[in-house]
Amino acid sequence: MINVIVPLRNITRQLFFLSSVTQKSGAKLLLFFLLERLCPVFFRIYADFNAFKACYLVFFVYFRKNFMRMMRKKGIIMSLTALMLAMSACTTHYQVSGVSRTRLLIDRAYDGRIDDATARFMQPFTMKVDSLVSPVVGKAAMPLETFRPESPLSNLMADVLVWSGKDYGEKPDFGVYNIGGIRASLAKGDIRIGDIFDVAPFENKVCFVTLTGEKVTELLGQIAGRGGEGISKEVRIVMTKDKKLKRATLQGKEIIPTEKYRIATVDYVSHGNDGMPAFKSSKDRNELTEEKDLTRMVLMRYVKECTANGKMLESKVEGRIIVEE
Repeated sequence: MINVIVPLRNITRQLFFLSSVTQKSGAKLLLFFLLERLCPVFFRIYADFNAFKACYLVFFVYFRKNFMRMMRKKGIIMSLTALMLAMSACTTHYQVSGVSRTRLLIDRAYDGRIDDATARFMQPFTMKVDSLVSPVVGKAAMPLETFRPESPLSNLMADVLVWSGKDYGEKPDFGVYNIGGIRASLAKGDIRIGDIFDVAPFENKVCFVTLTGEKVTELLGQIAGRGGEGISKEVRIVMTKDKKLKRATLQGKEIIPTEKYRIATVDYVSHGNDGMPAFKSSKDRNELTEEKDLTRMVLMRYVKECTANGKMLESKVEGRIIVEE
């Protein structure tokens, strides 16, 4: 199997050659649209090279012979439809048999040989970026990593959400942070601004919502079903190996179905995303909207406060989520 991707610059030259034949600016706009919309669909073909050439020939010959006529007629939409049908006929016997992924840490192990020309070109940009992300804002007393069902960093992120409530006049009963939103680990030692951006790179903001006890139990069941998420220290979950919730407590007490509980989370999760649809039933939403409310900015404030108090960042696995038979 060959992954054939046509260089867009070659297609651009040919398409704009056609537009120069028509001598109409409208044709250029249409061609630009086609380049933008059709090429990614029809030219990123996972197929043998002969099938690729056949598809490309249909595309080029059709336009060269028919583009002038298309521009003169009102039936341009019909012509484009015919083109798309012709292109869609260029199929092969290849099929996707499976998709897999893994997370690869890119570090100095891959820097065995640095290209001098590239390094010179990047130097002014590197200096600027380094000046922004290199300042140290705190220290980690231990490596902080993320894994399921419970991990030091996912515990910390959920605790930080609860901690942030004081800045917003909130007193959450517990916090939930989706592990999928944590994109890096923190090594032992210095914590730089760039490290915090790596941990929370998304534009997610802090959000506070209310759920009934019934829905909280449902939420914790969904967290168990996902194999664990970041939950704050107030929560204890016991789940089975097949990811079923056995029991849960909040602040050491049973969860009362009719009681209302305040939860700190991120806006993305608060809308029921990432496998936690119980949040769709939330009420009294307090969604923050400013840059300072981004989860990475909240984490940065937490790290700086720890530093100001002479503390290092610490977190550990402490039995918030227990897996039983």
